Amino acid sequence: VVMQAHYSFGSKGAAVFQLGELGGLVRVALLEAGCTLWIVAPSTNKKLATGSGNASKDIVLREVHKRWGFNAKGNDTADAFVLAVSLLSFLRRDWTHPDDEKTWSKAKRLDPIVRRRRR
Repeated sequence: VVMQAHYSFGSKGAAVFQLGELGGLVRVALLEAGCTLWIVAPSTNKKLATGSGNASKDIVLREVHKRWGFNAKGNDTADAFVLAVSLLSFLRRDWTHPDDEKTWSKAKRLDPIVRRRRR
């Protein structure tokens, strides 16, 4: 599973805490279910899409269409598409651009939580 880090940056008020708690619960649930998580910073995701870690969301949206031919309905969909394509490229070791592998190396891997059974 791949997730974007810092998903609550634009939030204000109580939403900051609610999203943070929800995100933490989702991560723990996935790890306890045996999933490996890849956490990708927004700047890394932008760099994978455009070659620049400080590209605007509109440029990411445009580059997703230009580079992969995918017509994302909005910025969030474009971000999710880049995350999915990048994880697939990593797993296949099939990078479109030579710098993508180096950029992906900044993603953080969280391995599943293995709990011992109580007797």
